[in-house]
Amino acid sequence: MFYYFNGRIVPAEEAKITVRDIAVLRGFGIFDFFRTSRGKPFLMDDYLARFVNSAKLMGLSFPHGEDELGEIVLETLRANKLPEAGIRLVLTGGDSPNAFLPAEPNFAILIEPLHWPDEDWLTNGVKLISYPYQREFSRIKTIHYIPAIMLQEKAKAAGAVDVLYHHNGEIREVTRSNFFLVKDGRISTPNDHILFGVTRKKAIELARMFWPVEERAVLFGEIAEADECFMTGTTKKITPVVAIDGKVIGNGKPGPVTNRLMKIFEEFEAGY
Repeated sequence: MFYYFNGRIVPAEEAKITVRDIAVLRGFGIFDFFRTSRGKPFLMDDYLARFVNSAKLMGLSFPHGEDELGEIVLETLRANKLPEAGIRLVLTGGDSPNAFLPAEPNFAILIEPLHWPDEDWLTNGVKLISYPYQREFSRIKTIHYIPAIMLQEKAKAAGAVDVLYHHNGEIREVTRSNFFLVKDGRISTPNDHILFGVTRKKAIELARMFWPVEERAVLFGEIAEADECFMTGTTKKITPVVAIDGKVIGNGKPGPVTNRLMKIFEEFEAGY
């Protein structure tokens, strides 16, 4: 495997940061992740735009524009021989002179084998648990995932695959996905205090061709009356959610809107 690291493509084991990097000392850094589809980067422009914006909002200097960054991604992909790959961009705060202030950032592109969710997730849907939490700097894709990681054992113990965040009575997002609910043929999804997912954006665009879609404040209590729920993500695509906190959504099976949107998304990707 080969990674891009600070201007060069190197063997993966040579792409290293030091323990002085404030990504290690303070958790100060950003990342993004996307994938290939049929060997080509899928929706790359949107992911690169989000990454560059995250760097700007974080105050991290980044010398590459989106076009140049895209060429670097393609070059790094070509150096590897994976038929399908995950592409992880990482920008750290650098080796701090006082273990607090940012310095010269380190930038890496990691090429990874793709790990798809279990096929059963798409066929039968998944279960979530909920947790009251609001991510800091929600519009920046930071490397800070402490609550998400700590809650995974709790989710597993409940037979769930992930955690849905809510705050002050409003739904936010799943730890690594965006959340949608369907009621009477109308699709709703939170529109603030979330990371705006690229798959979310495309799902909304495709769904609006067939159903009304609302981006708004969605109350946590609306889940109890929802006909269907689903989540969206880079590798999850459109994944049905059939229970939250042990309470069944609708009839406990992926609903007709979710199933149709899953097919619409697959058709879009096939023609991308």
